[in-house]
Amino acid sequence: MRPKKIILCVAADDDTLALRRFVLETRGYRVIGAIGVQQAIEAFHAQLPALVLADHCLPNIDGEDLVGRLKRAAHFVPMIVWGRSLVHPSTSHADAFLQATGDAAELLARIRILTVRKRGPRPSIVAQALESRTA
Repeated sequence: MRPKKIILCVAADDDTLALRRFVLETRGYRVIGAIGVQQAIEAFHAQLPALVLADHCLPNIDGEDLVGRLKRAAHFVPMIVWGRSLVHPSTSHADAFLQATGDAAELLARIRILTVRKRGPRPSIVAQALESRTA
């Protein structure tokens, strides 16, 4: 059985977080919830998630600013900004933008696309190949 992918879900309030947690956990994801920026940054560094889903409107900070901070720490983690306002992709570090009017199916499809791992040789096979070349 494959381990569950971890999603850091950053919301402005408990109700929004509970709803997203329910949608994601019933689809097999493990959710780390955070209300606000400080909790999000601590959770991000405590356990590197497979994806970050952040509200556009957060207390004391814009969701895009939070994504920018997290991308500086780990640029390879995909991040989605979710909100009601129009977001311009050229001015943000987010990998995807979803309007709050969208449905759960659209969110889940985007998460699946962004969390797909590229298949290739296993690291142990690569290490063995390099050792055989130097021997």
